[in-house]
Amino acid sequence: MRGVIHDLLRACIALGTRNLGRLLALRHRWRIWRFDAHQAALHRRYGLGPDVPILRHGRELQAQLEAHAGPGVAYAATSGSSGMPKRIPYTPGRVRMVKAVYMDAFARAYAALGIRRTSLYVFSSLKRDASLTALMMAESNDLPPFFSTLQAPYRVHSHPEMEALAERYGTAAVRLWVLAISRPGCLYATNPSTLSVFQDTLAHDWDGARAMVVAWVGRGEFAEPVHRIARRLAARGSEARLHAIASAKTPMTLAECVPGLELICCWDGGYVRPFLDRVRGRLPASVRHLPMYAMSTETVETVPHFGEGISFLPLAHGVRCEFLPVGAEEAPCALVSGESLEVGRAYSLVVSDPHGLRRYHTEDVFAAVGHICGVPDLRFKRRLGLSFSFTGEKLTGAQVSAALDAVRTEHPDAAEIPWMVCVPSQPEGEAIPHYRLALGLRSPVQLDEVAVALSFDAALCSQNPEYADKRASGRLAAPRVACNDFEALVARVGGERHAESWETQFKFLPMVSRTWESMAG
Repeated sequence: MRGVIHDLLRACIALGTRNLGRLLALRHRWRIWRFDAHQAALHRRYGLGPDVPILRHGRELQAQLEAHAGPGVAYAATSGSSGMPKRIPYTPGRVRMVKAVYMDAFARAYAALGIRRTSLYVFSSLKRDASLTALMMAESNDLPPFFSTLQAPYRVHSHPEMEALAERYGTAAVRLWVLAISRPGCLYATNPSTLSVFQDTLAHDWDGARAMVVAWVGRGEFAEPVHRIARRLAARGSEARLHAIASAKTPMTLAECVPGLELICCWDGGYVRPFLDRVRGRLPASVRHLPMYAMSTETVETVPHFGEGISFLPLAHGVRCEFLPVGAEEAPCALVSGESLEVGRAYSLVVSDPHGLRRYHTEDVFAAVGHICGVPDLRFKRRLGLSFSFTGEKLTGAQVSAALDAVRTEHPDAAEIPWMVCVPSQPEGEAIPHYRLALGLRSPVQLDEVAVALSFDAALCSQNPEYADKRASGRLAAPRVACNDFEALVARVGGERHAESWETQFKFLPMVSRTWESMAG
């Protein structure tokens, strides 16, 4: 009965959320209509004359950011997936603003897509870290308000008893317990790799994933706050789901553990497509995918628009967007405004905002795919400048991504590998460098490493003629395949801070621009 009552309350919350979404959609349309005037006003406000240079992150920009920090500032670290992390100041007010963007996007999505069960579970790190996600999700050590728990069951993970259970049973086991009891209608993960790895755990480590559920059903010893949390989370059928999971000798799918799932939200642009394809392939066709709006730690870049389809518009509050055609000189005279973007062309985004960014080159590349009432509809494609060169081959992330797709096509078992990344390598004592295809494995995979290396080499040759020439002349050695434990590979590429908190923000790029040897230790 408790679960039935809770679900009735969730239905009331869902109705209110959808109605809020309809009101926010009216404000959103007003902002579209005002786009040109608002961007012009921001241009004047930030004094963006022809003498204001375009800056990438460095000491000068960091000083600007810290000068605008203000009181009560906390610093959010960027992922550092391909280099050193940046530290971006966030005041409490700025954190609230980012939360408002997040809630606005979801409320409008629920209204536009007709989502009935709007309760949301967020896959984020259960470890405390320095990411923006952690700042947004910071909680006290007590339970969140009752109605917040119904709508956002993930918030209970901040309770000290839940943190202790994660240490005891593992992150996946605690997640599964919360998901099975609360039965959310929507799942959110910034990167689909997080969802993909959770599904991998269900499939390949079922006993570990259900360990907490087995202990719970078996009347194991749990502190009173955990029982209180279970009562708070209860949804209709909770007990039956827990018993089904505990008694299942073969792995259950995510959809079987969380029946009635309606929506997943995550990135779909750039290099994450293989992860998203794996996630979708394990979910029923009835579960819809909502692409995440574009956002970096430095700034919000686009927000979703729901019309005949889903578009992504540069409407972030207070953000002046300018665009640099890919390949153009990095100079103010080459910048174009949003309304002037040519459909089909690729541009990197340059932003200014009230928090200290002034013509900051995000290095994020977007394709202009259309316009909504004069506002450009943008699709994130890739990061600018993700490349490496030993002898002039200038191997790019896009070329590596295409080569990895070829490997997955030729070797179906490779499609089950959570992460494959190309890393330049030149071990001490070896005169000829090579590229290393590092595989991050969560479970054993039957793979012919020699055949995979040959396929990867052939695909790189077809993608990059300079690489093919260097291989033929002997200036580059053949690629090597190296199998690694998943967490160990994340720690090596991203640093120890990502070893246990990769779910928050770490970007699983197809290539890194540092050598394997420089990342050791």
